[in-house]
Amino acid sequence: MCVIPEFQEKGIGTSVMEFVKSYYNDWNKFTLITPADKSENVLFYTEKCGFYIQSLEMDGNVEVARFILER
Repeated sequence: MCVIPEFQEKGIGTSVMEFVKSYYNDWNKFTLITPADKSENVLFYTEKCGFYIQSLEMDGNVEVARFILER
């Protein structure tokens, strides 16, 4: 998921995550990966969406965070 910067902080990303969680109502766990240096992404997924960071990994020369959301 990517929200264009000029449309960020308007609830779009949060609404998308809520839609995905309700659309796939039989889920037990969501996993996603995003660059760890994008602090706004880390805060969005942890503080607004309830994910936790399972691990930090290298993808080539980029450090990425693996996020988990469980019911």
